[in-house]
Amino acid sequence: MCKFCTHTFAVLAPLADIDRHSSRCLFGLGLISSGFMRLGCPIGLLVGTLVCLVSLAVAETRLVPEAVPIPKSAASRTPCVPRRLFVKPSEGLKGDASFQRFGRRLADIATRRDAPALYDLLSPDFFEAGCCEDGPHYVGSRAIGDSRAMVTSSPNSSWLLLEQALRVGVMKQKELGVSAFCGAAVDADVRSACDFGASTDGDDMAFVVDTSVPLHSASDRSSAIITLLSWEMVQVLPDGHGWGAPGDSADSDQCMKVRLGNGTTGYVESRFVHWFLGPTICFRKDSTGPWRIAGIDLGGD
Repeated sequence: MCKFCTHTFAVLAPLADIDRHSSRCLFGLGLISSGFMRLGCPIGLLVGTLVCLVSLAVAETRLVPEAVPIPKSAASRTPCVPRRLFVKPSEGLKGDASFQRFGRRLADIATRRDAPALYDLLSPDFFEAGCCEDGPHYVGSRAIGDSRAMVTSSPNSSWLLLEQALRVGVMKQKELGVSAFCGAAVDADVRSACDFGASTDGDDMAFVVDTSVPLHSASDRSSAIITLLSWEMVQVLPDGHGWGAPGDSADSDQCMKVRLGNGTTGYVESRFVHWFLGPTICFRKDSTGPWRIAGIDLGGD
């Protein structure tokens, strides 16, 4: 009987070599062990069992793929070339004649700094939002009171916000829980350029409002002009202010130190700079009513 077992084992054992990458070889070796048991060959049974275990270990190790070295050419990333990045003013409501008339009226009010005329255009449902994700925090009289207080305490910033919104354009807002057009809004990919990536988390990213805005070499209006900026993405640096101290009531006379996408740094008038995560002012028109100032989003992420 043991000779029969030996003969059978010799025939089936090569299955482990024929199919090294599959556990099917264990099936054939299992048949051997079963045959050994029925034929009463204890030594063969023991050998068959050991061979099954060894074959299992070999099969499992063969199933693990060997590490394939990645060529350096495939592993290396395409070098990032620093470059200047630009934004495009929003086209929202550019073709709406009624909003354009409303905008000209607002621009005249802003030029005259006519606060009472501005308040008359606030919607009864005027809202104030602290962050676009949470929706309006206050609606109605509370929000209107906060807006008036802001115009009184920071008049230059408030009027500048309105002027920038009208200069740049507005975009349909989908995240505030209300139907409104808010600005200043631009069409832009806010992903940072090479020089921005390692040094910013996005909170200091802004864009230049208007065309041919001088970038000065120092915080002095009479300093040399490095280049002219037109609707350009910039990073506002924390170590540069001039032409008036930070927090000065004459906001529009301040300057900011900025970095361009290609690494160039210089100073630009703060009235030409708007943060991507900065405040926006919103407008809304009822189906039968006139355009109104619908609310303000104070910005933030």
